[in-house]
Amino acid sequence: MVERAGRIARTLLEIDPAGTGARDIVAASLLRDRKWADVLALYEGVASKSADGYARVVGALVMLERKDEALALARESRDVHPGVPLPYAQLAQLYIDRQMPNEALRVLSIAPNNPYILHLRADLLLQAGGPRPRRPALRVAPRREHLPRQGSVDGPLPDASPPVPPR
Repeated sequence: MVERAGRIARTLLEIDPAGTGARDIVAASLLRDRKWADVLALYEGVASKSADGYARVVGALVMLERKDEALALARESRDVHPGVPLPYAQLAQLYIDRQMPNEALRVLSIAPNNPYILHLRADLLLQAGGPRPRRPALRVAPRREHLPRQGSVDGPLPDASPPVPPR
């Protein structure tokens, strides 16, 4: 089924080369097959990338170890799609995997404020041995479903859900 969707998307892309939706579907199938260079070639020269397109290209650049290009594209993605945190999270994860928390913090410092980014930043600050920033970062996060279910470093989280009226 997925392969068929990829073939249909490729056909649509041949008919309408500017179709970013079809391009994103093709890129998803290429990423699944770990064809990072093909993903980059697919988006090369495309002026209007979707938010998913930027995230996929940044992911491909990360896998090809082209970190500087990935960071530049993540910054461009922020200008075009300011509320999308995925490219920043991908770069930060690469740095975390390489035991480079300061680089990950540098990437997250330019990321849009998002509950996931706030938690990732707070965890990195804790790993770096800094002050205990997790509680303030959690207070800023607007939605409870993005928060950890277990207790945080300095105790359990308060229940922020609205009270349920009795029946």
